[in-house]
Amino acid sequence: MGRWARTACAVLLATTASAGPLNVPVAGAQPDSGQEVPEQARVLAVGHIVPHVSTVPANAGESVGLQLRERVRPGAQGRARHDADPAVLFIPGSATPSVPAYDLSFEDYSWMAYLARAGFDVFALDLTGYGRSPQPKMDDPCNASPGQQVLLVPNPLPATCPVNYRFRLGNTGSEQAEIDAAVDYIRALRGVEQVSLVGWSLGGHRAGLYAGQHPDKVARLVLLAPNYVRTSPSTPPPLPQPGFPMGLRTRAEQLNWPGVSCEGQVDPAVKDPLWDSVNSYDPLGASWGPLEALGRRSRPE
Repeated sequence: MGRWARTACAVLLATTASAGPLNVPVAGAQPDSGQEVPEQARVLAVGHIVPHVSTVPANAGESVGLQLRERVRPGAQGRARHDADPAVLFIPGSATPSVPAYDLSFEDYSWMAYLARAGFDVFALDLTGYGRSPQPKMDDPCNASPGQQVLLVPNPLPATCPVNYRFRLGNTGSEQAEIDAAVDYIRALRGVEQVSLVGWSLGGHRAGLYAGQHPDKVARLVLLAPNYVRTSPSTPPPLPQPGFPMGLRTRAEQLNWPGVSCEGQVDPAVKDPLWDSVNSYDPLGASWGPLEALGRRSRPE
């Protein structure tokens, strides 16, 4: 895990009483055999579906399921524990689903596994338009902006086409409703009153706003490189907002390789695992565009 990620996680560790054992192997592992237990195998990965009534105009009023990823020590999953160690919810930013961002299965890059081994019950949420949560209007390649449709010719589009849905998916209000649904789900699952939040990039804006609106539900707040536009209005604009429901990103854009400013800032070995993880959470987008594939995402900005 990078130094900056360790620093963010250390805030939670330092402000919490005894966090429990750091390394708890899964059933069947033999830590005394002389063989190292793989980093990702020391805690379990559990998938949850958070029930929610959508406020996103593209599927407003529909009962949907939001994807929630959990990393937890063996034996602690799926049951409420009133004496539980702190629960943590990761909120992703604008460009990457929660698992590639926070639980990358490569060496020691998983923030979630790092905290789970320290005794936390760790969750990460995919909002509408990301990962395996609902992606209304995003299956239609014509709903990419005209400027980005050129990336889809000739696969899957033979030529550019009129946009069928000229609105963004949601806004701050719809995102806050989804975060609240996830927080309440975790509180009920774990039998806790409060959940700590970690937000990275635009996820920092999302997490910070939620903490300000629901201080009774938030134990601690960690913001890493939060994205905030000072000129934005203080209240969410009315829905639906004009625009496009999805954006497309090439491999270089998704991984930000051209934008790094310091030598050695990016580990070259992580490039392929990260892009593979992004594609695994968006198989349709991975089948579009050039051979290197494209990543789809909601258009929150």
